[in-house]
Amino acid sequence: MVTCTLIRQYLEPLSTPGVKSVKQKSAVLRLLFIFQIFIFFNSVIHAQIETISTKDTTRYSEKQAFEEEKFIAASSLRLANKTKEAIPILQELIKNNKTEPTFYYELARTYYLDKQYDNALTNASKSVSLDPLNLYYAIFEAEILEKQGNAELAAAKYEVIVSNHPRVEEYWLKMAKLYSAAAMPLKSIETFERMGNTFGFSEEILFRKFRAQSETGDLNAAVITLEQLVKSFPDNLQAKNTLASIYKSDGREEDAKELYSEVLQSDPTNANANIALAQGMKDGVNDSQRSEEHTSELQSRSDLV
Repeated sequence: MVTCTLIRQYLEPLSTPGVKSVKQKSAVLRLLFIFQIFIFFNSVIHAQIETISTKDTTRYSEKQAFEEEKFIAASSLRLANKTKEAIPILQELIKNNKTEPTFYYELARTYYLDKQYDNALTNASKSVSLDPLNLYYAIFEAEILEKQGNAELAAAKYEVIVSNHPRVEEYWLKMAKLYSAAAMPLKSIETFERMGNTFGFSEEILFRKFRAQSETGDLNAAVITLEQLVKSFPDNLQAKNTLASIYKSDGREEDAKELYSEVLQSDPTNANANIALAQGMKDGVNDSQRSEEHTSELQSRSDLV
């Protein structure tokens, strides 16, 4: 209404004979242009409001709001450790919507808290099947399997996780640990080898591989890995001390002396190297005793590198 009145105020003088101001003409044109834009956007907004306010959209929003309200209530009950009250709410949500993975995941977490691990696994697996790329669902499924003592299957789940997230070292280390818990040491060692090929052989990866090999009794392979560690990271004096000690117990006195000397060049006060050189190298150690000392050295030293 105000806009129309303003337009009339500008148009009426132009209709009066002898009054044709250029400035007034220009002003009217500008005002008409603004008015047209105003009418256009007003019609668009009105159309959008009508679209949003349709009957179907309103009904869908109400359903979503109801589910969200129930879901929040169930989650709050779980956090309050009221699992018995939360479970039926989530079961009802799933009954009415069998395709929402979040509902299954939340129910799995609630069952897990209630120590119903079989039911927890069933629902966690369902959430993964509905959303295979969701990292949280996959990790939780593996966690339940580990809790049930099924480390081998949990490791298999981590194989999938690692394939989807190959640049996260934490997942590789977890997988190696699970293989070790499943009494599959060769798979654990293989995992460290694959880690090295993926990230490069860091000090940590080489040490973990060395420890896994020594724990399986693969002594020759363990020594080779430790030699690789010493060669790649010469500033790691503890690794040098460990390898020198192994050389010493295996009768490789000259190799041991060389390593201890390198340690003292970097750290003249190093106690292990000073004591070893002060005691001298063992003489007359038979092959059987050397083998026993070698094995003992690997197992006792693997935690110290």
